[in-house]
Amino acid sequence: MYTIYGIPNCGTVKKAIQWFDRNGLRYQFHNFQKQGVTAELLTNWAAQVGWESLINKNGTTWRKNKEVNEKKIQTEKGKTDLLSDQTSIIRRPLIAKGDKVMALGFQEDHYLATFL
Repeated sequence: MYTIYGIPNCGTVKKAIQWFDRNGLRYQFHNFQKQGVTAELLTNWAAQVGWESLINKNGTTWRKNKEVNEKKIQTEKGKTDLLSDQTSIIRRPLIAKGDKVMALGFQEDHYLATFL
């Protein structure tokens, strides 16, 4: 079973969930806002996709405190602390199967090749 990580009001997360539903794929939803995310999980994801891919610098949350956030991400601990505290900065949706990241964001071509 897949886990879709994100926040429920995110348009991109909604697209991914709708795509999974249309294609009959089983998943569980992990709501960052309610369930949070551990430093261990973030470190594992970053090892697979890289911190630059994991951090959404285009979002409102990042842009509101860009200078402060830029300073915080200078160390791995700073990155994990920032993303644990402000989960809306994590690029979403992140889709995993067990510990393996399968997709980051929504790209239908990638979903077709990966999940079907």
